[in-house]
Amino acid sequence: MEQEQKLWELLGKELSGRLTEKERPELDILRKQFPEAARQYEILGSLQFRSAETPPERKEELLGRIFAAAGDPAEEMPVEMPRARRLRKLWLAAVPLAAALCAGAWFWIGDGTSEDKGWSTVQTRKGSKSKLTLPDGTEVVLNAGSSLSYAEGFRNGAREVRLNGEGYFKVAQNAEHPFIVTTNSVVVRVLGTEFNLQAYDSESKTETTLISGKVEVTVKKEGKSYLLEPRQKLAVVSNPPPAKTAARVDPAPPKVTLLAADTDRQDSSLTAGAWVENRLVFNDEPLEILARRLERWYNVEVEIQDEALKQTRFTGSVENEPVSQILEILTTIKPIKYKVTATKIIIY
Repeated sequence: MEQEQKLWELLGKELSGRLTEKERPELDILRKQFPEAARQYEILGSLQFRSAETPPERKEELLGRIFAAAGDPAEEMPVEMPRARRLRKLWLAAVPLAAALCAGAWFWIGDGTSEDKGWSTVQTRKGSKSKLTLPDGTEVVLNAGSSLSYAEGFRNGAREVRLNGEGYFKVAQNAEHPFIVTTNSVVVRVLGTEFNLQAYDSESKTETTLISGKVEVTVKKEGKSYLLEPRQKLAVVSNPPPAKTAARVDPAPPKVTLLAADTDRQDSSLTAGAWVENRLVFNDEPLEILARRLERWYNVEVEIQDEALKQTRFTGSVENEPVSQILEILTTIKPIKYKVTATKIIIY
């Protein structure tokens, strides 16, 4: 297994133009030793990208940076992965390029529109997580149903990314070039730190939780910046736009709260980022919000038929449990019932 992983590491280097002459003989030997992997590599080379404007060498470089084992690939991490193995794989393990392309993470180059031209995007489907290393060495884990984009100028010092969803960031130190994460509601600015950012476009609440270092969070609609200390979080709840009327009415400013980060009642660890270790932690969380997390986590549809139940709050912590077990746990916490159909989970 180690030899095959070494093969994919060298193939990734070849694809991104970083293979040395000293490494090439070893690559040739491993190609003969693992012909099936070599065949998958040839298939990979024939894949088409969405952008017709990006030169071939740039496409290979971008693909290599994301999927090459030497640069930490964008890797799917199934929810059921055992914890010990998962922690080892999280930042260290290599994964075959073809497997990465067929898994939860997929990637494209901007399609030439004025907004996206020159941007590369990694997207994680529901029911999986993925990780990648950006050109500056920053490590990112993306939660289910999330996407991360970065511009071509990133490697030249403009360290700006866009996030839709949830990401856990370990930012590489660079005092001259701050690392900037832009979402619909906030802009997070850091130099080198570790933090969790939850900012799904489809949800009104954005949460930034600082693990270590310092971050500055600017709330777009408020125009105010907040400096976070470790184990603090900034919650921003945006108000929905007002109903259409004859007179134009601007939406109310978002509700912004700076407070201590949530912790697990069992061991006082931070709950933000627990998903990276496959732990589902919910502290006094409304069922409506918890249902959305279950939909992304397990790639299922959840329907709550009783409106009053949507605001019923739950507290708990589980690890590596199937969705059926999660539902059973919820029934022991509150008097709810559920049924599973061919297409969805119905809670009533």
